[in-house]
Amino acid sequence: MLVFALSLTRSAFASSPKVSVGSIAQIATVQPSVTQLATEKLIPKPKEQPKTTQLPDSAKLSFESINNYWWKRWQSLSAEQKSVWLDEISLSYESAISQMPLSSSAREHVAATRGLIKALRKIINYESNVVKIDQYSNYTLREWADFYDRYRALNDNAKRLEAEIKQRNDGVLSVKQQIQELAVDHRASKSFSNKSVELTLNIYSSQLSLLYSQEKQSVATQQLGNIKSALKLVAVRLESSTSLLSSSEDFDRELIERKQLLNQKLDKIKSVMSYLQRQAWSSVAGDQEVVYQLSFHEEKLKNMAIQSEQLGIDILLRISELLQQNEVKNNPGWHSELKELNQEYERLKSQFFSYRERVIASGHAANEMIFEQTQRSVWEYLESNQKLANEYRVKLDQAAFYSNAYKQFLAIKKGWASEVDLDWQLLSADAKTGWSGFVNFTLFSVNEYPVTLGDVINALMVIIVAILVSKLIKKILRRIGRRRAISESTLFNVARVIHYVIITAAILVALSILGIDSSKIALVAGALSVGIGFGLQAIFNNFVSGLILLFERPLKVGDLVELESGVRGRIKAINVRSTQLKTRDNIDLLVPNSEFVNFKVINYTFSDPLRRIHVAFRTSLDSDKERVKDVVVQAAQNVSFTQQDKQHEPDVWLKRIGEFCLEFELIVWVNANKLHDNDGVESHYLWEVDTALREANIEIPVPRQSLLIERPRKEQRNKE
Repeated sequence: MLVFALSLTRSAFASSPKVSVGSIAQIATVQPSVTQLATEKLIPKPKEQPKTTQLPDSAKLSFESINNYWWKRWQSLSAEQKSVWLDEISLSYESAISQMPLSSSAREHVAATRGLIKALRKIINYESNVVKIDQYSNYTLREWADFYDRYRALNDNAKRLEAEIKQRNDGVLSVKQQIQELAVDHRASKSFSNKSVELTLNIYSSQLSLLYSQEKQSVATQQLGNIKSALKLVAVRLESSTSLLSSSEDFDRELIERKQLLNQKLDKIKSVMSYLQRQAWSSVAGDQEVVYQLSFHEEKLKNMAIQSEQLGIDILLRISELLQQNEVKNNPGWHSELKELNQEYERLKSQFFSYRERVIASGHAANEMIFEQTQRSVWEYLESNQKLANEYRVKLDQAAFYSNAYKQFLAIKKGWASEVDLDWQLLSADAKTGWSGFVNFTLFSVNEYPVTLGDVINALMVIIVAILVSKLIKKILRRIGRRRAISESTLFNVARVIHYVIITAAILVALSILGIDSSKIALVAGALSVGIGFGLQAIFNNFVSGLILLFERPLKVGDLVELESGVRGRIKAINVRSTQLKTRDNIDLLVPNSEFVNFKVINYTFSDPLRRIHVAFRTSLDSDKERVKDVVVQAAQNVSFTQQDKQHEPDVWLKRIGEFCLEFELIVWVNANKLHDNDGVESHYLWEVDTALREANIEIPVPRQSLLIERPRKEQRNKE
């Protein structure tokens, strides 16, 4: 007989898992008044079992031979055996706890155990229903559409069950870990104490919780298997029914009426959206504004879901006409519409995530965000938006399925040529839409006038045509000059003037295409010519200097430079008026371009980024020079920006023999492009050299000084 595990004491979790009846009496000594009752009634008399449901010995549990992992035997029992097992456990459990005083926390474990036993009784008798899919000799278009809706629902259920199984699996692992931790605490508790009893109750409750989680996981797995089988069957029915479909005018009228009803809903939604948008604009409080935005977003999702449903109805009507052998003209318009609806879905989804993050970041203030007109909180709007987004996605997938199915019906009813024609139209429409989107992509704006890629292409085409025309005119003038003996210098000057005129005109036309007013350019040029003579000399000087830097390229982005003023840094950008430098202190400096042209500039990376660094250090006079060299060279090689090729290997020179030390100099080559700054180079090497010398026990000398202390004479001390 299976007996309640309340008898699990410290020995129950040890290597010898046996507990005697006497130990139960010892547990009851916590309350001497019930000791006798506990020893006599804690273990009830065996319950008579029907012969047909007699449990195998391997599934039984007793105090004399208790297994720490007894619950694992549950999986090998039949439903009938599990029911008998639960009866025995429940009887033993109730008999045991009725004889013992329980604390409030222990009573909670008892209540949980009772609930788990009841839940296990229900779940062991659960039988998963097999999804039935009827098969007919022919189908209507309505039944075919219902088939897809059923397929979609089954697919959603399958995803839900997969997530549930994963969650259950994590729960099983968590409960097992909890049982192990409780076992450790039980061993550490005082024998036969209240805490020990409470831990035993908790362990037993956790064991039953583990059984329940495993049963739920098993049921979910069984349900998932049935649903996947049904999914395959529905998919086969959908595929096979395409050649057996029929439709009628009555179904067409139903679809048209449904579309008209949706149009009425759209009108109401647009009116509400207009009102909510005005409310959002007029809202001053930022926290309250997000409520209006979410309510507007909710209506927007409703709007787009209805449009997606209307698109699906349009495609169904086209399929119905095709099935009724009516003349159908291929119209791939819904293909681009479906694409736009998908893009809008992604945009609204991203916007919803932004709203949600904003609400979460508001903290406690979010609880006070309530829409006065509807008395709905911001959390309700978030939940509603999520549901509507899912509905929007369902309608989009439905329309996409109908669109793909239309091609199959077209091939069946009209032949493969019609399907190829539709594919070509769709491909052409996609190419046209893609090219239009590519050409009309806004690159930048000039005075709020958007300049698209198409505008830039047209402007470039004008300039290219102008150059070709200029070259053509130049060739014509050469031929005319040869025939009429016109001097070459005259022809060159005329051709040059015409070239400048054509190019200037082309530039003005190109600027006009880009939305730049040529009259304003003329005014600016005139004012600029006057301003240069007065107050804009410095600006013009920097502008010309910038052109020199860009075309002559004495400096380039990334160079490490030092100005005559002592400023040192890397070039980050060369602009029209100034050049941006970033110093070693991460400070950005804007240096006028004229300073680079008119004054001396040291460019450490102009032609070769390699630089030689001299690092001086000292050792004691009795130091081994070869050992010093080996140690210091190895230390230099540990620095990341040291150049270590054969032509630039680190070296150590003996510079001077002093009175108390040997003076050395470390010679290394470094790549300036790898340096973060210029002043910290020697510091890196001195750090490594000092560390290496100390580790090698090479003495670093310190100047010695002698201190002479003179004692006062005896006579002088006597006078004092």
